[in-house]
Amino acid sequence: MTYESKELGRRGEAMAAVELEKNGYQIISRNFRFSGGEIDIVAQKAGKIYFVEVKSRRGTRFGLPAEAVTAAKRKKIAETALAFLSLRGEDAECGFIVAAVNLNNNMVELINDALY
Repeated sequence: MTYESKELGRRGEAMAAVELEKNGYQIISRNFRFSGGEIDIVAQKAGKIYFVEVKSRRGTRFGLPAEAVTAAKRKKIAETALAFLSLRGEDAECGFIVAAVNLNNNMVELINDALY
């Protein structure tokens, strides 16, 4: 991964965090890593924990951001989410969100229940 793509990813994650907070979510963790998996953002709203995968694009040449969340990626996110809950001793209801970030127009779309 190039420096430029890492910076674009960080920018997308920052934009997604701001959008989540504007929509009433509280950020409780960022870049949680466990056993080869990573959750970009963990947020909470109304007692429910949300695991957020951020996908950023500058255009649609390589498809829409949400299309990059493959079945294998969804499985790894679910496994990592279970580890997060277990390590924290949480027994809360949870959900999954894909934050699709368009860096060309600075738009963030939050797609709920995106991993099902």
